[in-house]
Amino acid sequence: MSFPWNLWSQTSRADAGTPAGARDPSDDNWFSGARRRSEINVDVTVARARQIPVVRDCLAVLSDSISGLPFAVRERLENGDSREVEDHPVAAILRNPNPRQTGVEFLSAAVDDLSAYGEFFA
Repeated sequence: MSFPWNLWSQTSRADAGTPAGARDPSDDNWFSGARRRSEINVDVTVARARQIPVVRDCLAVLSDSISGLPFAVRERLENGDSREVEDHPVAAILRNPNPRQTGVEFLSAAVDDLSAYGEFFA
């Protein structure tokens, strides 16, 4: 039953016997991004995982499904109802975020980065 515990452990096998104060913060390992060592001694990174067709297809299905949903800026009214606001600046950005992408492509890229890397910068 060691497999599930290895996924959530905070230390890798390489530094399992090393006290926390003995780790060197100037080591490049701290700045190389999120990764895990697999059982066959291969670094598992997001870039390597995206090369696997199943991972790539799952991320594509998730991002395309969410970006295909209708999205709008809404205003809550006094009586508790809401209405769509067309002339809000955020609505204009969502419709046409930049010259290269449509709103759907932009949202798809945002969901893809959020699900793969856990963050998105726009």
